[in-house]
Amino acid sequence: ATSQIIGPGAPIRSCYAVPVNPGLDCNHNGECDDVEIAMGWSMDANGTGVPDQCEAVHNTTQGVYYKSIKAAMSEAVNGDTIVVAPGSYYEGVDMRGRNVTLRSSDGAGVTEIDVTGLGTSGVAMDGGTLQGFTIRGASGGVVYSNAGGCVEVTAGTPLIRQCIIRDAQLPGGFLGGGLFVHDGALPTLQTVTFCNNTPQAIWGSYTNQGVAFPPNCLPFFPCATMAGDVNGDDVVNGWDITSFVECYIDGDSSYGDCDCADVVTGGGVNDADVQAFIGLLVSQ
Repeated sequence: ATSQIIGPGAPIRSCYAVPVNPGLDCNHNGECDDVEIAMGWSMDANGTGVPDQCEAVHNTTQGVYYKSIKAAMSEAVNGDTIVVAPGSYYEGVDMRGRNVTLRSSDGAGVTEIDVTGLGTSGVAMDGGTLQGFTIRGASGGVVYSNAGGCVEVTAGTPLIRQCIIRDAQLPGGFLGGGLFVHDGALPTLQTVTFCNNTPQAIWGSYTNQGVAFPPNCLPFFPCATMAGDVNGDDVVNGWDITSFVECYIDGDSSYGDCDCADVVTGGGVNDADVQAFIGLLVSQ
């Protein structure tokens, strides 16, 4: 298929090729993105030059957009980072067999993987990083139909951070629930909240770097532990300073939850949060 660039004397070019050039045809339909937008066939509400339907899931390493997390994961390779826009994604995600970072762009409060009624785990993994999602509604697993969880770790030492894991209902009281860890696996959990999971919140071994079990599901704290506890160890102290500074400067932290750095809950981390954070440290 070919598409014509709009403008006087513009040449004809093909946007259908293997591999597809994601800079020309993000949704792989053979029509160039700029033509789709100019003709009104696709919307571009934020003016990025990319059709809106392509922007929900983005493999930032490869520069390719996808409509679903599952589609992005099926083409991902070791070392890739996949960034997911806010919304509800009604699909199970299998991260196994690749060392990939899967993270949301705006956090667990606005981005969820919902497998309610699908009879499977929300996310299955044996490596990589899962960050910034609410995962809900598991009722089965990828290895056993009657044992699993919203997150199922089948092997390895993956990292799960800044997530809310909730509302798993495993039938008949079988093993699993919020997190099901197979024998020999050892995930690390950083600032992860568990709520309303049956039969267990967690089955199996894990490394605890900030896990919360609130007595009710709502309201959640602005972060999964307490305001100012950026590194998720359930206390505000000097160990939070480095992560807070990273959040303040870069808006991201390699070891912490920047939602917790938003101490005054005003959206983002700014000078007001610095003053409030110092006050929390001094008061300890």
